[in-house]
Amino acid sequence: MPEEQKSANLKTLIKEIGNKKGMKIKEVYAHFGMSSSAYYRTFEGPLNEKIAEKIADFLQLPVETVYQLHQPDSSQPLPTIEQLLELNAPDQPTDSTALNVNAQKNTSSQSKTRNAKVALFVVFCFSLMGLGAYNLFPLNKHTAEFHGQGVDFSLSAMDGINDFHVAMYHYEFDNIKVAIQDDHINITADIHTHSTFDPALSYFARFVASGDYLNGYAAVNYQMIAEPNKEVWIGVMMLRIGTTGHATGYWLTAHHDSPSPHEGPFAFGNVNLERLQSKINEAISEE
Repeated sequence: MPEEQKSANLKTLIKEIGNKKGMKIKEVYAHFGMSSSAYYRTFEGPLNEKIAEKIADFLQLPVETVYQLHQPDSSQPLPTIEQLLELNAPDQPTDSTALNVNAQKNTSSQSKTRNAKVALFVVFCFSLMGLGAYNLFPLNKHTAEFHGQGVDFSLSAMDGINDFHVAMYHYEFDNIKVAIQDDHINITADIHTHSTFDPALSYFARFVASGDYLNGYAAVNYQMIAEPNKEVWIGVMMLRIGTTGHATGYWLTAHHDSPSPHEGPFAFGNVNLERLQSKINEAISEE
């Protein structure tokens, strides 16, 4: 039997299956990674194992059947093309029920994908809205006004404490404004200092402080800017200050105008702040 007749059934079946898959003959060649001439030369001799496996996968038939179709044994009858197509049919459903099932699966998959994208977009939008709202309307923000007093302590009177001043000043705090937002605090105030030694050393200063706030306590760094010469003092302060009630704390700084022969330059003192009653009444009325 001529070789072209031996392989006629196999080539015809490949073509028919390609048609069922909507493939043109050139696409069939490309599927097997061959040019048209190489494709036809493949059937002129024995099939190699890799080509046979590719054809079997394409036809959805056992590789033994592929070899049988390529070099048929005259003693065994070959199945007809129609029979082979029927064997291939389960993997290529054409009835309306199967098509509907596939369509429903595809629709369901597309719907799930679309819903997932929509959900992610909504979450993204809400995240942006949350960030915007946080910036526009800061959470946990509390403001209050106080007035108060403070004094220096004479730590130098204690044995072994030689780096501190004796008590030199007492202080009056006015127009104290406090803003607490989450874990941060800002404080501004007007301070009138009164020297216990020389009235000429009394002065007015602007107090500006900022720092950390945690569980009703504030740790701040501050500056006192004196008028009219703009001399600057720096220091640190620890306050117990809640969102209700009064406040108390202690500060540490360095004085550089100590009258001789007092030790120095460090100074330590306290501060006691009274929350303005008008603000307390406003807070109560808001509640």
